[in-house]
Amino acid sequence: MPDLDQYLPYLESLDLSKAEKYALIEVVCSITDRFVDMAFRCDPTQQALASREATHKNAFQDSVKSLGFKNSSET
Repeated sequence: MPDLDQYLPYLESLDLSKAEKYALIEVVCSITDRFVDMAFRCDPTQQALASREATHKNAFQDSVKSLGFKNSSET
């Protein structure tokens, strides 16, 4: 977590206590972190979905092969 005091000057015009300003800064940092995680696919939900898709894709390919169909790259 960044040094929260460096952001306090940006919140001077708000009628909030120091604790409320710290809480606001923490929320904004948290939201920003989530956007960065999502942009770089570091988000746990995205990673789980990607893993699930890969598993289902592999299972589908295995079932197609077991039926005797060949992949176009195998011919």
